[in-house]
Formats: sequence, structure tokens, C-alpha cells
Amino acid sequence: MRKVRREYDGMRLEERPDPACGAEDVIVRVTAAAVCGSDLHAYQYHSTHHYMQVPVTMGHECTGVIEQTGTSVSHVQVGDTVVADAILSCGSCEPCLAGRTNLCHSFEVRGMKRDGVFAEKFATPARFVHPISNQVPPAEAALAEPLAVAFHAAASVHPVSPGDVHLVTGPGPIGVLTALCLQLQGADVLLAGTMEDEEKRFPICEALGIPAVLSHPEPIRTWLNEHTGRTAVEGWVECSGAASVFDFIPDVVKKGGTCTVQGLYKEAVRIDMTALVRREVSILTSCAYTAQDMKAAIRLLEKRKVEPAAMIQLYRLEDMHEAFEDAVQQKVMKSVFLMGE
Repeated sequence: MRKVRREYDGMRLEERPDPACGAEDVIVRVTAAAVCGSDLHAYQYHSTHHYMQVPVTMGHECTGVIEQTGTSVSHVQVGDTVVADAILSCGSCEPCLAGRTNLCHSFEVRGMKRDGVFAEKFATPARFVHPISNQVPPAEAALAEPLAVAFHAAASVHPVSPGDVHLVTGPGPIGVLTALCLQLQGADVLLAGTMEDEEKRFPICEALGIPAVLSHPEPIRTWLNEHTGRTAVEGWVECSGAASVFDFIPDVVKKGGTCTVQGLYKEAVRIDMTALVRREVSILTSCAYTAQDMKAAIRLLEKRKVEPAAMIQLYRLEDMHEAFEDAVQQKVMKSVFLMGE
């Protein structure tokens, strides 16, 4: 599946040569691949993604089986089921050497500047694949990468104590997975979204055991009062990417609480910093994930601590336009391609 034109859609299926396998590489035959929010931005050709190189094979969330290994590869072997990192870090800059590969100075993202995983097979340096049990359904294993993003925010960055109440804004895939990770740490979690979300996404949230309300102070406070007896939350994780939430959501974070920003924004965000200073609300940010976060996400899937099936709608690669349009129009929460179906 190739993005071949710099415009809305601009995609087509193409026959491509089989990838070559270098000494430190593996060839992965893809069994399932998921559409990420950034793939949607690239599909729509938003200004945020004009940096992508065209033509390029899209996609970076996947699982598959190793078909070939290079002569220097030892930690995985042919036949292993694996998931792949989306971000290819250099491994030698200061953040990488400190284990913060998500902040690599010269990273690349699959499916943007180099060919991605919406294909029958792809080549990658072996250090960017991670074994996962073949008992995890392929469509769910393909969500290991966004689950690692969510885990990084909810467990590695955002402070949580059992019994805390936390608000997550943006009931898309990352918001839902973040909420599930917060719940696993013993927090009470409330998701907030728009009226469109109320119709299309709230039922999925509730099926996963996550209560959801509209993103306005009154519905949030009403829920808090009825379910927790509180008027404010210990923490807020912002996953929506909607700048407007900063106008009113900080009002429901308690004094001394924390806001962790995970969304990406098409416009500048305006926020009343004076109000936050007077409430001593800490502002953190969360970007992508590290290898440790990916390993944690894999364990959650293998132990069935997170079962994201309710989020998933399956498609064939040949139905790529339908899969993308359904996701753009929020008819589905997560479009996943099953290869060979």
C-alpha cells in the first residue's frame, strides 16, 4: 500500500520487489497491520505530515512472522512471531545511550520517510523487533505499538497511585489504551470526548469498562460527585489533540495535581498559566515509548491484562480506501488489515 501523491488519499496497491536482508536485518511476513492516527493524517495529507517522502509504503503498527534472518542476528529466529517498533532510533546519540530512544536526535518513522508495514513483508534491523506469543490474536498483537505509547504516558511519565481518580480526554485508540493502563495501576478513570464520540466511541469505551462523558466541566463534575464524592481529579492525561480542551479541563484538576499532554496539535495551544501556577498543577509531556515500554505492552497482551478486540474492525488490504475512510469518519475506532484474508 503506497502513498504515491501529495494529496488526500493518493494511495494505491503496487507490486514491489521482495526486500533484501542485510547481516543485521530480519524479513518479517506481516500477518496483521493497524492504521494509526498518524497514518490518517498522512492519508488526508494534513500540513503536519507534509514532511513525508512520496512514494512510500505506509504503516508502522504490525505483527508478523520472521521469514529470514541476517547472519549477525541471534535474539530471534525464523518462525518467531514478533511485533515491530515504529520509531527507528540511531542508538548512539545522548538520549539513545541513556535508554530514552523515543527522544533520539535522528530517528526515522516507518511509513513516512522509509517504507512501512502495509505490505506482505518488510525488512528491518533485527533490534527493532520483539518476540510475542503466537497465542495473542494477530489483530490484537498489531496494537502492541500503540499500547506501548499509552503505557509510556500512563505508567512511565504520569504519576498514579491506587485510588486516584484520573481524567483522560480523547476517546480514540491512544486515549482508550491509556485509560486501560491507568486502570491497571488501580486508578479510577473517566474518559471525556465530544458529542460525536458520545454516539460512536462511548459504547466501545463502556464495553471495555471505561465510563465516558462529554468534555465539559459540568458532566465531569457530576460524574465525579456521583461516583467518587470528589469535585476534582488527581491527574489528567490529554490525548485528543484538541486545543480547545485547555480552555476548561484544567479547572477540574485538583490543586497539586498533574496534567500529562500526549496529543499532537494542528494549532497553537493557549492556556491560562497563571491559574495553573496558583493551583500548582504540574504539566508533563509524553512522546512515543521506549523498549521497556514495548516489553511491558507485550506482557499485558500476553497475560490478557489488555484485550483490545472491542476496538478493532478487520479489513483486507484490498479494501484500504474503505478502511481509511471508516477511520476518518470515526465509523470504527481501529482499522486493522489481516494479511492473506
